[in-house]
Amino acid sequence: MAVCFTNPLACSSFSLFWSYCFEFPDQEGQGKTLNNLGAAAYMQGQYAPAVAHHEESLQIAQRIGDRIGEAAALTGLGLALLGAGELARAEAALAAAVALRRHRNNTNLLMESLTSLAALEEVLAYLADGGSFAGTEYSFLNYWHCDQILAANEDERRDALLQTAVAQLQTHLAHIQSQEVQHSFRHNIPWHQALLDQCITKTSNS
Repeated sequence: MAVCFTNPLACSSFSLFWSYCFEFPDQEGQGKTLNNLGAAAYMQGQYAPAVAHHEESLQIAQRIGDRIGEAAALTGLGLALLGAGELARAEAALAAAVALRRHRNNTNLLMESLTSLAALEEVLAYLADGGSFAGTEYSFLNYWHCDQILAANEDERRDALLQTAVAQLQTHLAHIQSQEVQHSFRHNIPWHQALLDQCITKTSNS
C-alpha cells in the first residue's frame, strides 16, 4: 500500500482532495476518495465513519456504473461492517464484491474479497501458485485474516503463509524512507504489528 493511512498528513490530503472533487464534480474521484477515507477510518478502528464513507462511495459507483469502484466499496464496506459487528450485512456486501470481481476477472482483488469472506481454499491455492495480494487495498490485513483462520484450524500451511507475509511486510518497511512514516506503518496499523509479533513468537518457540 503506497499511503500510510495512519499518517495525519495522508488523511488531510484525502480531505483536501475530497473538497476539490466536490467543487469540480468528478464523481469517480469522489468515490475513490471516499473509499480512501473509509480505509483510513477502518485502520483507526473508527468503524461507523468507515461504513458511512464506503456506503456513500458505493452509491456513487452504482450511479455512474463504475463496477471496479463498486466492488472496492463493497469490500471496504464489508470489512467495516465486520468491525462493527454487523455480520449479516458484512457477508452480503462481501458476497456481492466477490461476484463482481469474479465476473471481471480481477484475480488479486477477488482474493481480497474472498479472504474477507473467510473463503480460504481458493485463496490459498492462488497464493501457492505464486499469486499475491499486491495491488489490493488491505494487502497485509488479508494475510492476517488467513493467518488467524489457519491458526484456529491448526492448519500446517500457516507457517509458510506467515513467513511470506512478514517477508513482504519487512521489504515494504525497508522502502519507506521517512522514519516517522515507517514507525506509523509498523506500529499504528494493528495487523502489521500483529504479523511481526506473531513471527517473533513462533521463532522464539521453535
